[in-house]
Amino acid sequence: MKDLAQTIAVNIDKLTRRRFELTNITIDPEGLARRCPLDNGRPQSTTTTINTTLGTLDALPLELLHDVLLQLDLQSLTTLRAVNRYARCSIDGLHKYKTIIGHAPNVLRAALAVGAAAWISCNTLYAILCNPSCSHCRDFGAFFYLLSGERVCFLCLSDHRDFLPLTEVRARDEYGLSRKDFRELQSITTLPGMYSVRALLRRKRMSLVDRRAAQTAGIKLHGSSLEMELFVDEQRYQMTDRYEKKVEKMPWARIRKPSCPPYTVEFDEYSCNPLRFMATVRVPLIKAQTGIVQWGFSCQGCVKSDGQRRGIRQLDWRRMFSLDGYVDHVKDCPHSLETIDSLSTSDTDIHLSRPSQIAKTS
Repeated sequence: MKDLAQTIAVNIDKLTRRRFELTNITIDPEGLARRCPLDNGRPQSTTTTINTTLGTLDALPLELLHDVLLQLDLQSLTTLRAVNRYARCSIDGLHKYKTIIGHAPNVLRAALAVGAAAWISCNTLYAILCNPSCSHCRDFGAFFYLLSGERVCFLCLSDHRDFLPLTEVRARDEYGLSRKDFRELQSITTLPGMYSVRALLRRKRMSLVDRRAAQTAGIKLHGSSLEMELFVDEQRYQMTDRYEKKVEKMPWARIRKPSCPPYTVEFDEYSCNPLRFMATVRVPLIKAQTGIVQWGFSCQGCVKSDGQRRGIRQLDWRRMFSLDGYVDHVKDCPHSLETIDSLSTSDTDIHLSRPSQIAKTS
């Protein structure tokens, strides 16, 4: 096992593929840098002393003060940091905050830009950056889902219903929520950009909510899941009836029909649906003990296995791994094992040929 891990570590570039294109299907990092610049790298003057304070927070012991700051949501922490130089130095000195700024500044930028920073604390974000697992399937999660503050993998983000956020129209149609109910939920305001594997352009900003939160609110509003479903069915029946009557009254409806009810329009296109990626940002894995940063990679052997087309998830080339996760995955990927065997054989041949080469030269 140790020899296998060493062989993989040495030949990782030959066995895997780094998914640089995934950065471009979510919130654009270059756009984030323009829209939400951070001043953490700005040099500070060392000639003047800091005469400002944190007010009543100065009465707390330093360790307790750090614990309080780390439990603040990112929006409050950023606001407090802008109060004065002493607050700025106190927050910049936090190890977890410094790690986030150093290795994942775009996560902070994205949370602030879309409004998700109000419910994500510094402690929570740091813990997610240090945990490689997808919250749903335990694979390596290369993305951060801002609406619920979860690390998620590409397959779950593309295919799972829970990670398809809802607009106001969809929340009303699927769970019977009014505009007032929708606005009471945690929501983000999306940014213009190119989203999904098809790089679809979205120019307008829109409000999105988490599907699970909308479903919970709908059940609470109507009393039970059954009552909610009955209400939605009745609502859809009324919408269809109004639509049909509208078509009958329009003499030109055969040429150009009025807009269909929202539930009749095809909605989810999985990895091609831009809504799935408008609430996400790419995140690395940070090893807390060593400080090593990994962005994950895909298996080259799985591309040859064609697991996606055959419906075999463990051989799906879209899965991503950390270095430790890839070592465990190799046992289930025959093409990767063949490649490793060929690499080991070539290395052995090189070592065996060296004595004869030395003898010839002497």
